[in-house]
Amino acid sequence: MYAQPLPDLLFEHITIRDGLSNNNVTAFGEDSYGFMWVGTANGLNRFDGYRFRHFYHSNTDSNSLVNNAVQTIHCDRKK
Repeated sequence: MYAQPLPDLLFEHITIRDGLSNNNVTAFGEDSYGFMWVGTANGLNRFDGYRFRHFYHSNTDSNSLVNNAVQTIHCDRKK
């Protein structure tokens, strides 16, 4: 038997230069819509394949993150 050749894989490192809120990534997930969610030491980032949207803690917004250090990402039943 011969092993099948592996396809050529291309990886790109995404950093703060590309729009990530912090280079220290602590969590990662993908939702059912195809958005990639990246938790960092400085907030939550949603990546649509082109650009990032950032989410941070705000003392004046009770719907914001509890703090900016995101440790885990979970998708709930409501997506």
